[in-house]
Amino acid sequence: MKRLSTALLGVVCMHLPIAGYAADSGGIRPYVVIRAEGAIYDKSDQGPNLKTTNPSQYPFEHFAVGANIGPNWGAELAIDFVETNVGVPGLTDRLGEYATWSVMPQVRYRYPLLDKKLVPYVVGGVGIGIGEFNDRNALHTNVQFGGSQDIAPIAALGAGLEYFMNDNIAFGVEAKHVFGQKHDVTYLGQSRTLDMDQTILSVGFRVFLDNPSVGDSRSDGPAPVNYTQARNFYTQFRTGGAIFTNADNFTPAEIQNPQRIFFGVGAGYNINDHWGLELGGDYWEPELRAPGVGAVAEYALWTLLAHVRYRFQVGDSRLVPYALVGGGLGWAQINDKRVPSDVYPLVAETHTSVVGSIGGGVEYMLNRYAAIGIESRYIFGFNNDVVVGSTKGTLDNNSVLVLAQIRLLFP
Repeated sequence: MKRLSTALLGVVCMHLPIAGYAADSGGIRPYVVIRAEGAIYDKSDQGPNLKTTNPSQYPFEHFAVGANIGPNWGAELAIDFVETNVGVPGLTDRLGEYATWSVMPQVRYRYPLLDKKLVPYVVGGVGIGIGEFNDRNALHTNVQFGGSQDIAPIAALGAGLEYFMNDNIAFGVEAKHVFGQKHDVTYLGQSRTLDMDQTILSVGFRVFLDNPSVGDSRSDGPAPVNYTQARNFYTQFRTGGAIFTNADNFTPAEIQNPQRIFFGVGAGYNINDHWGLELGGDYWEPELRAPGVGAVAEYALWTLLAHVRYRFQVGDSRLVPYALVGGGLGWAQINDKRVPSDVYPLVAETHTSVVGSIGGGVEYMLNRYAAIGIESRYIFGFNNDVVVGSTKGTLDNNSVLVLAQIRLLFP
């Protein structure tokens, strides 16, 4: 459940409708890429009494911005993030987590097939890799292991396959091997190098930001540009922040405030020019802090909400304000304790709440199939019962979410 949004992404991908005609084309076409990914590492044995978990823990997020340049070539800047556990055989599988980022300028060569609907491609580049140890296991603080942020030069080579669902949206998969992801750590007073070379596997969407012109060779024929969102299936991807309205209501602990939203995803249907229905999930993970102790644990929060959405659609305007209201379920879980129980005796199980939601937003239609926007909503009725020593209480998770998002439409 830690990546509820990833499961929703899978549901979205399986149920998206396919447009009657869609294809790749030449010219300069800017785009963004949004995919879920994981990694298979070349090595898990990191030398005597040290190993990393293989494959990576959970699906994570991949983002890229770039442009097609002509019928075959393109260039992009890609950012990949994955994370795994570092362990000591015979003692623990998890001393803590080791995260790697790849920041990579890439060149892409594609070779469209099947009337340019199916597009295989190869991609390669050089950039920087960043590694960092985090979330130390509080049960093994006596084991000397550390790794501050470390930077290394890296290179990558990969291939992918995409299918154009409409003129502006291609669904695809990609496999990319990253070389040189080697990072220095300290273990039992000695320097070690973690070999984090990896093959990154990802699935998701490439979204082109241009607007197909009337009579464009990629379409069935002349069609006026219509920015209304009537009778469309859609999916959306978002990120942003959460502001807790009562983060310090439980005296022995308080919730880190504000907190970044890690990732959110949703799917829905526009019934007509104004009304629509959608289902979405969001995940964020602040820290719990205690007076005189500091950070004591991570606090994972998920919501799965159904909304009714009303759009104030005005003709063919690109600007679309809207309001939404709904409800669903919220889950709260304390994990990855930072201090031993004898220092801070925190007890809590995963807690489920019935939550409500009300809010609104505004979007700008980039083209007939994609919109970017901002959204804010208030989540209420979200709480979690906890115990610290002999003190019982409730953490109030009610939050105002402020989100930036992209909505992909499939008429």
